[in-house]
Amino acid sequence: MRKNTLICENISIYKSDNLILKNIGFSCMPGSFVRLVGENGSGKTSLLRCIARLDDTNLGTINYNGCLVDEFLNEYKQIILYISDKEQLNENLTLYETISFWGDLYNSTILLEASVRTLELEEYLDYQIKDLSKGLKKRVILSRLLIQRARIWLLDEPFVNLDVQIIKVVSNIINSHLSNGGILLLSDHTQDNIKSLSKDVAVSENIGYKIDESFQLEKQNTTLVIKNFK
Repeated sequence: MRKNTLICENISIYKSDNLILKNIGFSCMPGSFVRLVGENGSGKTSLLRCIARLDDTNLGTINYNGCLVDEFLNEYKQIILYISDKEQLNENLTLYETISFWGDLYNSTILLEASVRTLELEEYLDYQIKDLSKGLKKRVILSRLLIQRARIWLLDEPFVNLDVQIIKVVSNIINSHLSNGGILLLSDHTQDNIKSLSKDVAVSENIGYKIDESFQLEKQNTTLVIKNFK
C-alpha cells in the first residue's frame, strides 16, 4: 500500500452547542491502529464521524498525506470506510442483492465470493435482510471490509452482536488490513473483544492525548481512553 498517513490536530467536538471533546490530536502511519475506549455517550461516535467528515460543526484539522482533507473532500471519502454502530440495510433486499450493490458501487464484484466465504454467509444468500438475525445483519455489513478496499477504516462498535468465532474472523481481517499498511480507528466500550489484536504502545488516561514524534512507529497501536469532558 502506498503512502497512507492521517494526522488529526486540535479536534474539538460539539453536540447541541455543548463541548464534549476538546483538543484531541494523534497521528497514524501505515499499519496504525487507534482504539477509542469509553462509556456510551463519551464521544467515540462523534469523533469517528468528525474524521469521516460527516459533521461540519466541529473544530480542528485533519491531514491526509500532508494535505488538508477539506480541500479534496470527495477524493478523501473514497479512501475511507465508515461503519456506524447503527448501520441500516434495506430490509427488502436479499443478502446477495445487498452485497452485489456494493460490488457494483465499488467496482469490486470480483471480491464478493471471498467476502461471503470469509464471513460464512453462503447459505443465506437468498434470504431477505429482514429475515436475518442481528448477528447475520452485522456480518453482512462487515463484508464491506473486504468489498470496499478502503485505506482507512473507521469502525464504530464492530463486534456488537457477533459470536466468538466471527469475532476471530473479523479480527483476522483487521490484522490483514493493518499488515498491508491500512489504518484503523475502532471504537469499543470495552476492550474485551479486541484482545486478539496487537498490544498497545501507549495508553491515554484523558481525552486530550497527543502522540508526539517518538510514538510514530511503523506499526503503531494506541488506545485513547475517552472520558466525559466536564
